[in-house]
Amino acid sequence: MKRGFYFIGTNQEDNKGNSFFGPTLQEGSYQYYGKLFIHRAIDYKSNPQKWKVSHVESGANIIACIDLQSARLIVKKLQPFSLWDIKTYEALYKAIKQDSAYEKEVEQITAIRYMRA
Repeated sequence: MKRGFYFIGTNQEDNKGNSFFGPTLQEGSYQYYGKLFIHRAIDYKSNPQKWKVSHVESGANIIACIDLQSARLIVKKLQPFSLWDIKTYEALYKAIKQDSAYEKEVEQITAIRYMRA
């Protein structure tokens, strides 16, 4: 596990009041697993249930508020899916919600998200 800075995706607002999903620099603990990573903000270093699994390219969160062992189990089980080849949050969101080519993967990913160590 490394300590330092990494990017996550968050809902933000531009100076005209338009909402968008963009990168935010966060400090904490993190570990990369290919196209996914596990992280926890520095503010929660004493809380063992605040780990998250996210997509590296888009910064999109896959699962939050889990313990480290469960996060590691989930991130390893999620590795083989082609959905993670998508680069942007918007394209990832569209694939999950509208693209029937990913429907089976989304169902399997959803089931994996509920696993715990």
